[in-house]
Amino acid sequence: MVDSQKQNLLDTSMRVIATAAFSRRAMLGASGLVIACMPWLWLAERFGWSQRPIHWVQTFLAVPIAGVASALFLWATRGEAASRGLRAWAWVVFVTAFLWVALLAYVLWFVDFSWMNQG
Repeated sequence: MVDSQKQNLLDTSMRVIATAAFSRRAMLGASGLVIACMPWLWLAERFGWSQRPIHWVQTFLAVPIAGVASALFLWATRGEAASRGLRAWAWVVFVTAFLWVALLAYVLWFVDFSWMNQG
């Protein structure tokens, strides 16, 4: 009975470590993509390219993935002192992603788009 409990504890801790590693990579990759969209958008504006794909990637792919991955990372690494700097970055990513989604929800639900139908 004691050996099976140790094995269950080991399996659980390995899952948490794997979740932390995956969520760390996903958070860093998605937040890097969000940051990479900024100069990409500037170049699109400068050269007259379409900005729609950049906005789609940033709004509906990179920001939600970064927000969810940062929340998973914060949950999986709670109580660890070794990843303190990365946890601070995860909090910045989580709060920023939450505010971005809140702004998007506000715009979609409460902003009056009737001015667009004047033609």
